[in-house]
Amino acid sequence: MILLNDEFEKTGKDISVPVTNLEEGEQIAAKLLKELAKSETGVGLSAPQIGINKRVVAINVNYPLYFINPKITHSEGSIVYNEGCLSYPGKVVMTKRFSKVTIQSDNLPEPVTFEAGDDEHTTLECVCVQHEIDHLDGILMFDRRHSTTVVNQTKKIGRNESCPCGSGHKYKKCCING
Repeated sequence: MILLNDEFEKTGKDISVPVTNLEEGEQIAAKLLKELAKSETGVGLSAPQIGINKRVVAINVNYPLYFINPKITHSEGSIVYNEGCLSYPGKVVMTKRFSKVTIQSDNLPEPVTFEAGDDEHTTLECVCVQHEIDHLDGILMFDRRHSTTVVNQTKKIGRNESCPCGSGHKYKKCCING
């Protein structure tokens, strides 16, 4: 069962411990893929999201994949993406992620590279694998929030400050405001 909201908050910031053998990792991966199959919208899941504090993730965007003790060994570029999370249903956060990552995992003989592209599925897969590995490190999508809001740095004229028009008036309403 997937831990949700407050229930996940209790352990969601914990750093997961490595899996000590591949058999244990494969058993956890099977549970993750089973939970993903039950979900209508889920494309990725980490062991901490089902209450197991181990470094295992599963994703199913183009096809099912799982990673035991995954590490991002190379990253480059950046993209901004609207992310959701099975542990926070209905929540969407704009995040900033790498546009290309290489993952090394104990269950794979060679590293795997994911790269965002023109195809929505490849971009989603690239973001998803980063999102799930973040869960293993106690990082939530909210921690990766990216604001595109422009902050207005213009100083507002206070009530008792001199007007910038140079008239010497001490009020906001002045010759420039009519």
